[in-house]
Amino acid sequence: MKDNWKIITGILVLFAALALSACAKSGVRGQAPFVQINSLGLLEHTLTLDLGVRNVNSEPFSIEHIEFSIMVRDIGLAVYDAASNANLIANGSENLRFELAASPEGLALLTALQHGEIGSLEYELEGVFQLTENAKMKFRHTGHLFRVPGRPGQFR
Repeated sequence: MKDNWKIITGILVLFAALALSACAKSGVRGQAPFVQINSLGLLEHTLTLDLGVRNVNSEPFSIEHIEFSIMVRDIGLAVYDAASNANLIANGSENLRFELAASPEGLALLTALQHGEIGSLEYELEGVFQLTENAKMKFRHTGHLFRVPGRPGQFR
């Protein structure tokens, strides 16, 4: 009798698991990508920005237009707004490189960071990707920039 009860319970658990798995989604969709500053280089008044973009979705997407701004200590450092042809694979990551003009106020803060007058700069990166499917994905990330020792004009 106890053996029959174990078999019936096992079969019921198996059917419940199958029913639940049939209702499960087929992966993550529509979530904003994780975007962060991987590196920032300064040469005179020009910034070279490497953005790390991680697609957390189980579907690839193509970016038609990128728009973002970087603030340091509530001062605008740089703004970008242009067409793009970047493609991100499902659950993948890419490094996107940009050449930007630095604002005079932001440039002064980066110069102070480069010379060790300040230890770090808190930044806020905020923007939006316009996708080919007429959808928008907003992103926002905060962090700190530090100078890279032995590499003048390089920050992480």
